[in-house]
Amino acid sequence: MSRGWGRELAAAFSTRCIRQLAGKHQPAPWDRLATVLEHALPGDTLAGAFDTAYAALRRDYRCEYVYATAVISQAAGTGEVVNAMTGLPVFMSVADLVIAGERPVVYEIKTDLDGLGRLDLQLHSYATCFEHVVVLTSPPKLNRVLAETPWHVGVSTLSEDDTVVAVRPPSGGLDRIERSSLFRVLRRDELLNIVGRRLGYAQDVPNTRIYHRLSGLFMQLDVETAYHEFVTELARRDQRKRQAARDAGLPMSLQAAAAGLSLTPTAWRRLGALLHRPAEQFRPPGRSVAAG
Repeated sequence: MSRGWGRELAAAFSTRCIRQLAGKHQPAPWDRLATVLEHALPGDTLAGAFDTAYAALRRDYRCEYVYATAVISQAAGTGEVVNAMTGLPVFMSVADLVIAGERPVVYEIKTDLDGLGRLDLQLHSYATCFEHVVVLTSPPKLNRVLAETPWHVGVSTLSEDDTVVAVRPPSGGLDRIERSSLFRVLRRDELLNIVGRRLGYAQDVPNTRIYHRLSGLFMQLDVETAYHEFVTELARRDQRKRQAARDAGLPMSLQAAAAGLSLTPTAWRRLGALLHRPAEQFRPPGRSVAAG
């Protein structure tokens, strides 16, 4: 698989493509679906076609999406209920993957397709919000990543069978956590929950002034308390929508795409129903069937 073809296939697993599929009034991503359907087997559902296409992706174009899927799959296998998120803005960077649970971990993914030019900034940003920061990389890049990362940053590698192997575990500690960074990641309702629990606060200012008010209150918390509450709220984020995503029965090949989406329960149900339709319905001239 050429890099150009690999990029085209990987784009079919993007959050943008899956959001378009789930949308009631959005145009279907026909060009993206075409690359998936080329891999469909006779009798496949659309979900099955995505699984078959993903098998080609993980074999021939081991991009960030493959790495994120491996981490999410491994986390799901532990039995712990976790909240997986991709593309979370953290300080001056955007996290490739966050596994939010009792012990949240933020991952920076560096595949053979990636450079290390921004790694220092990314790791600094993540460390202001997360105790445990991990760089997940390929075996050929492993030694360089180990040499270029601080001691507190964990380093893992992805084996050929998609097992995440910890080479150096991340070191905990709150000395790098900054409350101002935690504040910027949290949503308004999450901040209200926190200051309500800790300080007994109920909103007493207009919405135009609420963030200023919440900032002052949040900064009254000590770092340990602020981080504990941050972890709690991040694990609970979008619980109802996440349950709707699980109920939709998405294939494992789309779990990493789902981790970057916040759809309504209705949209998740619509997507689940669409994915369980025969893949053949999505080929021309069946476009009118898929759009209906």
